[in-house]
Amino acid sequence: MMIVLVEAGLRAEEEVRLQVHFHGAIIGTFFADIIVEGIVLVEIKARPELDSRAIGQLLNYLKAAGGGVGLLVNFGPKPQFSRKIVGDLGKAQGTTIVESP
Repeated sequence: MMIVLVEAGLRAEEEVRLQVHFHGAIIGTFFADIIVEGIVLVEIKARPELDSRAIGQLLNYLKAAGGGVGLLVNFGPKPQFSRKIVGDLGKAQGTTIVESP
């Protein structure tokens, strides 16, 4: 997937470490599979089908990142995807919505 994103001229980073902040303190970290253009958080799965756990993980990552667009891609027997938006997308467009250290 990274090869195709880069060939398309997009700035994509993989295994991006993101910090979770609460009241100014770092309370945890997680790793996003891919972040495209600093805006779209992509999570990749290989399961029989998308389930509520995978969707919940994507939503939690987006909330921790401060909102934005998330794309969940499943390369199981039948390829599937789900797009989720958290927060006001109009305010997020053109800005970096995820912070990496």
